[in-house]
Amino acid sequence: MGKEIRSNWWQEKENLHSHIKQYTECIKQAQFGRYQANILYALMYGNADSFSGALANFGFKRYSETLSKLQKEERLRLNIVRSCVDTLTAKITKNRTKPMFLPVGGDFDITRRAKNLNRYIEAIFLNADVYKNLATCFRDCALFSVGALKIYQDGNKIKSERIWPNELIVDDVEALYGMPRQLHQQRLIAKETLAFQFPKNKNEIFNAVSPTLSLNNNFVVNNMLEVTESWHLPQIDEEGIATDGRHCITTDTITLLDEEWTQTDFPIVLLRLDDPLLGFWGQGLAEQLYPIQTEINRLLKRIQQSMYRVGVPRIYIRHGSKINTEQLSNEIASIVYYTGAAPIFETPATVSPETFTHLRTLKEDAYSISGISQLSAQAKKPAGLTSGVALNTFHDIESERFMTVGMMFEQAHIEIAKRVIGIASDIYEQYGEFPVLAKKGNSMERLDWSQVSLDQDDYQIQIWPVALFPSTPAGKLEKVGELMDRGLIQSREDALKLLDLPDLERVSSLITANDDIIEKIIPQILDGEEPEPPESLMGLEAGIQKMTMEYLKVRTQNVEEEKLQHFLNWIAQAQNLLAQAQAPIQEAPPLMAPPSAPMPETPF
Repeated sequence: MGKEIRSNWWQEKENLHSHIKQYTECIKQAQFGRYQANILYALMYGNADSFSGALANFGFKRYSETLSKLQKEERLRLNIVRSCVDTLTAKITKNRTKPMFLPVGGDFDITRRAKNLNRYIEAIFLNADVYKNLATCFRDCALFSVGALKIYQDGNKIKSERIWPNELIVDDVEALYGMPRQLHQQRLIAKETLAFQFPKNKNEIFNAVSPTLSLNNNFVVNNMLEVTESWHLPQIDEEGIATDGRHCITTDTITLLDEEWTQTDFPIVLLRLDDPLLGFWGQGLAEQLYPIQTEINRLLKRIQQSMYRVGVPRIYIRHGSKINTEQLSNEIASIVYYTGAAPIFETPATVSPETFTHLRTLKEDAYSISGISQLSAQAKKPAGLTSGVALNTFHDIESERFMTVGMMFEQAHIEIAKRVIGIASDIYEQYGEFPVLAKKGNSMERLDWSQVSLDQDDYQIQIWPVALFPSTPAGKLEKVGELMDRGLIQSREDALKLLDLPDLERVSSLITANDDIIEKIIPQILDGEEPEPPESLMGLEAGIQKMTMEYLKVRTQNVEEEKLQHFLNWIAQAQNLLAQAQAPIQEAPPLMAPPSAPMPETPF
């Protein structure tokens, strides 16, 4: 009878590392087929075996040997799996998406904090390489069964990290109906790194036995340990108190970290190409296209061998014929003397047309199953589509196939933002501040968490694309021109800001200088500072219009009367300056000539 292994490791008080080790090893043995499949899909995607030596040491020797044999053959390749995965990844991740925090209610302070929070979170996304790593994770979910992005705290910083799917350990029984309440991540980490992170366990770490690797019939003892990070989500009672949540980091023989886990989510954001009917793991394109890709590989190998063995010109000479073979050369109009039967020159057919037809059919079926057009995979547009409207319509029709995939990718941004907010709050409590440099116009501004933090009930998170405009200059010009023709953009200043072309930066900065001054004065008023007064050299009419619109907007947001009065005072001052500039200049009265002296009388 086998040994009883308990799955509720989070309730254990002693030898935690031992319980986690036994439980995770049991799951890994049960799911060994999935680990093998992921390795096979990775090698299928890469067209090569770039890590066969490591695979042989982790139970994948059979695949390693097979692929090493394939490497010895210079075989043709038509990688449909990679083409579909890369095309889908580019299609979904090409438009950078960011979460938008929308304030609940019309309170001005909440509205301003929500605006600053948008810039704050965007700065963290950029600093933590969230967009870059999330695109890689989406490629994982398109190729394998799931993609995983980890958001974690490293000192006073927030970082993101892509997780190789085979590092995740999930109990299939617990996750039968969706997300489980426990999750494990297992990977090899160097001893020096562990000792730096956990100095109290330094001696235990360096004394621990490392796994041995077999390379070229030599046993190499590496300097790494297999580390498991485990989470168990808490139960939240009626009073909002979290119970039985636990977070642990262990090796085979050491418990490095054991703490309470109060978050209601894992620090790992998961992506699936499609949700499974039952269970945790989804289905990637490699699994869907595996039979077709295998058949394509067989056909290509057969075609290649046929080309080598059959597709060569041959000369048939009958026995007894007297032919000087040295005369059989590639000279033009050369004369060949022979006695007896003439030599026969023949170039046989190499591959039947049906074989090439079958190959093309398999290729078309692969793109059809994945929902990706060959034009998209080849970065080509359909013939006859030249206008922007026609191209947009074509892309919209093609994107309907991946509507749910796009929604999943957008939801991942929301989940990441939630985890970032939780970690930012923890960092602020630990260090007393958590500042970031956020973009504000053409400059950067320092924002601290204390300036942007909001209660969860004061905002809602929605997804908004970072750029609605095309990325090319020609596309931007066409789009801005269209908006101006429809009357949605009134001024050339707004048009130049939307174009945002580097070549026009010098000119646009001069033209938009007046708007920049107004946009600088508005925050001064809202922050309770004394605003800069209007000047006669400013574009007063445009300034009065913008100030009036801003005044009407903030008036509905419970702004203090003193600040509202600053708006009115500024507008009144600008109107006075404008009136003075437009007042007609009174002409000075003409100078009167002095009275002329009387003419002297003539003495006659």
